[in-house]
Amino acid sequence: MANSKRISSLPLQVVLYFNGWFLVLFYIAEMALLIYKATTSASYPPGNLAAEVILLLILCLLDIIRIYYGAKGNLTERKLPLLLSLLFVPPLVGGYLYLTVWQTTIHRLEYVLLALGYTGLLLELVIGAITLIVFQRSELLG
Repeated sequence: MANSKRISSLPLQVVLYFNGWFLVLFYIAEMALLIYKATTSASYPPGNLAAEVILLLILCLLDIIRIYYGAKGNLTERKLPLLLSLLFVPPLVGGYLYLTVWQTTIHRLEYVLLALGYTGLLLELVIGAITLIVFQRSELLG
């Protein structure tokens, strides 16, 4: 760090912290709802269930990586980890979109959970982009 002034973003760190806890609850609830739908719906195709479980596991892994790199980039005031974190947002939005629109069956609770998930991603994207700009300007002004 060239200067002694701290430029890491407290709002970004707060969003990452709460997103982390929300995502734990989100994935537990989604898995529980998938199990519920698979056991109560006779028309739930087994192939779809396996695909949706795999999708949830991939999304969970991407979210963990996104939050790790976002926090690391913010706290160390490095652009690359923060940029990597922001690059994980579009694939996650795509996965959330699948869960919102094309999932075999969807409950109202899932709409609420996904709306909160979209909100967290949007907040992180906006605040993360602003933080990335601040890091770049600080480096240029040096």
